[in-house]
Amino acid sequence: MRYLDFRPFIDDMDQKLKTPKDLGYYYKMIGGDCKLIKNTLEDNGFKETTSNNYTLLWSSGTIKQEAYKSLKKYQKMNHFPKSKEITRKDFLYKSICKLQTHSKANQKDFNFLPESYILPNEHKFLQESMEKDPNCIWIIKPVASSQGKGIFVTNKIIDVFIYILL
Repeated sequence: MRYLDFRPFIDDMDQKLKTPKDLGYYYKMIGGDCKLIKNTLEDNGFKETTSNNYTLLWSSGTIKQEAYKSLKKYQKMNHFPKSKEITRKDFLYKSICKLQTHSKANQKDFNFLPESYILPNEHKFLQESMEKDPNCIWIIKPVASSQGKGIFVTNKIIDVFIYILL
């Protein structure tokens, strides 16, 4: 199998398409059942398994380090080890700040980074910046959230304090 086929957008997610022949591919899901992924895999001949003899491991959360160490050559996962260091905005920001202060690279190499604060620890710095320019709009993004959940924009520090308290 070289490529996956995808069902048309108009299809019902609960509808079973014709079952392809058994290709010897198996998948295992951890942390939740995602119909889109499950249907795509099954439409392409993958069979679900509970054993560790899977071709693909699909996890909706983080995967333990031991799982990476026990991978066989033919097995794949949908996460890379330590990927949260770049996919979580707060971790990425901290890493870039370290580069700015400890790197031999010039400060101008990192001028793409917008002014950022990690709440609640840096709320005083954010408050000072908001008071300097009360018309400036700030994007507030919850830590460890994804898919736009909880993001809001504001120019009022009280909105931020309410967010921190919740």
